[in-house]
Amino acid sequence: NRVWPDIELALGGGPRLLSGGTMQLTTDEEALGPKGNDITRSCGRTAVSTDSQGRIAFSTASGYSDNHSEGIKLDQMAHLLLRSGAVDAVNLDGGGSVNMAIRGNLVAHGPGAGKYERPVANALVLYDDRPSTAPAQIDLQFEPAKIQADGSSSCKVVALVRDAQGNNVQDGTSVFFHAPGIKATRAFTVSGQAYAECTALRLSTPIPISVTSGFAKAQAFIGLKYSDPDRMLVRWYRTVKDSDFPLRSDEDSSLRGPARTSPTPMLAPGSETKETAEDVPESEQNSDPGESQEQNDGRRQEPPSAADALQPAPIAAEARRLQIIDIRVRIIDKWYNGLSFQTVEIMNDGKMLGSYTTDQYGEIKASVQIPGETAKLEIRSAGLQPYKVYFSESLQ
Repeated sequence: NRVWPDIELALGGGPRLLSGGTMQLTTDEEALGPKGNDITRSCGRTAVSTDSQGRIAFSTASGYSDNHSEGIKLDQMAHLLLRSGAVDAVNLDGGGSVNMAIRGNLVAHGPGAGKYERPVANALVLYDDRPSTAPAQIDLQFEPAKIQADGSSSCKVVALVRDAQGNNVQDGTSVFFHAPGIKATRAFTVSGQAYAECTALRLSTPIPISVTSGFAKAQAFIGLKYSDPDRMLVRWYRTVKDSDFPLRSDEDSSLRGPARTSPTPMLAPGSETKETAEDVPESEQNSDPGESQEQNDGRRQEPPSAADALQPAPIAAEARRLQIIDIRVRIIDKWYNGLSFQTVEIMNDGKMLGSYTTDQYGEIKASVQIPGETAKLEIRSAGLQPYKVYFSESLQ
């Protein structure tokens, strides 16, 4: 029952939330209750408020899934506005009607899912034709540019924040830092600069860092310094395949007989391993070439006849075996970081089988094929002790 002759534009909403600096929910007076779900339920909210100096604030709360169990209640909205300095406030429509966009960027979405968004004919718009002082660009500097990847060294991350005109943003503008090892995720600008400290983790790649302020974003990498190669870790897995005919270089090894595998050893940098025939039955072990050719019954073996000479010679057992050895090597420094671009050579009995380069994690994976039952593998990398493994007998 009041008359406001100086009002040029009026907007309806409710209930009232604050009056004269105190909470005053008018759900009963506005027939929005009595004390019904508009008070007790949680959902997205929109409110307009003024402070003691007459400044107007638009506020939204968003992110619920339209089940009335997420979001914010009316009295909670009133408390937040009161804490922010508002003295008078009114609630507008909520739920699927909630949206807020700033300079074309959507910052609040009531239900948090487009399928719940309600088509609304009304919008409360603030237009400002003054140059924007909001953050528009961020430049990053690192002091120092590279740090040791020892898990304790740190560097200072400096964010230079400017508006669209290239001017420093206002002091107190929030800047958020996101990176592994970052100690403080939020800082405030002073003369357009904000700072954070980042501690080096033991990573195989440079540290990624992302910085945001308002809608401005910047991404970069903090360089890491590694020590010289300190250790070579090796893991291998051996498979032996049998064949009834000689192996040829152009033959598909998958056509061989049943495969037998050996156990995978533990990581053993710079050590030697050797297989023996301790578990091989004595009857299956090769006899000494110098032994007598007499049979067990005492008869001397007869020389081969002419007919026997026409038969194909027996194939040596060594020619009927193919060893497939899968090898994984990792080169690390004294801080256990994998070192990339390291050359790894794999040799067998002094002959080169292949040369490889470690990836960004300091690893190589190789599969080598060796005919026969014996192998003298040696894995080398510059500056490190070679890793050796001997295979002297067939697997049983």
